[in-house]
Amino acid sequence: MAGTRWQGQEAKQRFSELVRAAESEGTQFVTRHGDDVVAIVPIQEFRRLTGSDDDFVGHLLNFPMLGDETANVFDDIEAERKADLPREIEFGTSE
Repeated sequence: MAGTRWQGQEAKQRFSELVRAAESEGTQFVTRHGDDVVAIVPIQEFRRLTGSDDDFVGHLLNFPMLGDETANVFDDIEAERKADLPREIEFGTSE
């Protein structure tokens, strides 16, 4: 894989530069002990890879709706509550 590699500490210290490099040069890799651990990709590449152009709100709006049959299941659920009273709690007084 082509791309610039950044050591973790360097990536942390020069994060703005890392982001600019990803935007202009493409994917950047962050390493730990010489092994690639993170890839910083331009947003267009991320969207291409995930097949999504939605933001979070778009994702929620595209979520499948519950049909009436599914929603009716919740009508059949009965929650039981204990009939006993809560225990007494004594609060200390500060003098």
